[in-house]
Amino acid sequence: MDLTKRRLFAALGLATAAAATRPAAAQPRAEQVPFAVWSAINSAVQGYADCLDRFDMAGLVALFSPDCVYDYSPVLVMRGRAQVAAGARKSLAAVARSSHFIGAPVVEPGDGPGTYMSRVYFRAYHEQKDGGQHTVEGRYLDLFAPDAGGRLLIAHRRTVSHTAQGTSAPRYWLERAPS
Repeated sequence: MDLTKRRLFAALGLATAAAATRPAAAQPRAEQVPFAVWSAINSAVQGYADCLDRFDMAGLVALFSPDCVYDYSPVLVMRGRAQVAAGARKSLAAVARSSHFIGAPVVEPGDGPGTYMSRVYFRAYHEQKDGGQHTVEGRYLDLFAPDAGGRLLIAHRRTVSHTAQGTSAPRYWLERAPS
């Protein structure tokens, strides 16, 4: 991992938008990640979407480490599983149905032993109880760390939006290179 990425990681506590928003061609070539690790991380990010869509808070929080940080937006940072569950309940309180589409994660080794950083693209469609709708497309930037049993859990997540329709909620937006 290059020094710039390490500084960004240290400053924000995870693979930041600056590293994750560079064009794919400019991304540094990462070390090979074992398929079992990639598969575990893919299962976690796909499971996150499934739990949200089924409103399964117990399953949702089990994907996060007990001391996790979920940096959802400039006005909502959740710390620990209880806050993640409360934040999800609050966000979904007005939602009748949702459908989250999750891409395959890009996984790189993290700075600490056994840690990994992932970037995964998503599309979230929400049908409100009042008949309204909103859709958000973006990426989840995650730091995964092993628990005592070696299971990889989300230790830190940041949500970065590319587009959002039907909502004016504050968001972290994808930064673009100057034209």
